Amino acid sequence: MKSFSFLFFLLCSFLGAQSFDVAISKAMQNNSKIKALQIQIEKLEDEARIARKWDNPNIALGYNALYPNDPSYRDDAMQSISISLAQKFDLFAKKPIESQKISLQRQIKILELKAFQKSLIKEIKIRIIKSNQDKKRIAILKSTLDNIALFKSQIDSNSSDFLLDEIYKMEILETKIKLKLTQFLQNQKEQIIEFNEITFQENQDIDFNPTFKKVWSKDYYKFSYELLAQKYKEQIEEENIALAKRSFFSDPTLNLGYFHRKNHQDFLSFGVSFSLPIYGKEVLSLQKAHKQSQITKNTTLEIENKIKSKIKKLQNTLEKKGEELVLIESKLLPNAKKLLTLYQKNISSSKSAMGAYHQALNDLLEAELLRIDVKGGIWITLCELESIGEER
Repeated sequence: MKSFSFLFFLLCSFLGAQSFDVAISKAMQNNSKIKALQIQIEKLEDEARIARKWDNPNIALGYNALYPNDPSYRDDAMQSISISLAQKFDLFAKKPIESQKISLQRQIKILELKAFQKSLIKEIKIRIIKSNQDKKRIAILKSTLDNIALFKSQIDSNSSDFLLDEIYKMEILETKIKLKLTQFLQNQKEQIIEFNEITFQENQDIDFNPTFKKVWSKDYYKFSYELLAQKYKEQIEEENIALAKRSFFSDPTLNLGYFHRKNHQDFLSFGVSFSLPIYGKEVLSLQKAHKQSQITKNTTLEIENKIKSKIKKLQNTLEKKGEELVLIESKLLPNAKKLLTLYQKNISSSKSAMGAYHQALNDLLEAELLRIDVKGGIWITLCELESIGEER
């Protein structure tokens, strides 16, 4: 892959990085999904702080032993005015676990935001790549039309030396090229419109080329957004197990009351209440948490394997297309150009040379377009690799 890394370096041209940064910045600032994800992240941060807080104490005011027939407050040992306070204590530290679970959900949402931003950058780069491909195709088609025009000028000077069927074939080729040219011009306009839609710009041509990361470590898959998010999900399941274990013991509620009596001594009351785990709900909850954790771990293994396979396929594609590009640039194109030049010089020497020139012209056109397709395939594959995860 080292030789191909150098090849990719040669392929990628470096134009105004500032223009690319401006386009990315506008896309990030105005994209509604990014704004929504940012708000969700802030919301989860608030929820994590809320989850850590204890429940508010309850205060109660009471008037005890009220006689319906004679509701006045009088000298009666059973009658009192009371105020009581009840507070539930997080004795087994369940609140921090709940808060940690929400914090982990926030981390997953942050990864979702990063993944979407990378996906947006990938989409912008692909629009740039396709627009540049169309520009190059247009230039090649125009150059081919110039060659055909040269051929026609030679026909005009020696029209009697050429076969009519070859002239008709050249006319057909010229028409096909003009049709392709019209198609690529339309494609380029559409790419610009889509680029402006993504980046929230108006009438902005794509006049710059993207740069690419070309070398990845062997453990790049570990930093994929999908796998990192799944690891956080594993941690959430571990927190659920810890919470299920602590749920065997309910949080106690402390009650403190003060009772005032008219002609008798006031008194205080004190009480503690908690639930008893006697019906087996807590055991079932713990079993459920363990099973869900195992399901999540199995999913993690599947995701890891899928990402490894995806990276290998993309790298194989890079290697294959790199080899194709080397053959095209070292063998196919040079020979096609030499052959066309040879027939251009000898086109008027014989009638048979005309058919050979026509074929050479078509071969060169196909080779030039093939090089553009292969280069574009390499760049798009690099975009796909970049969007998988964090670059470290």
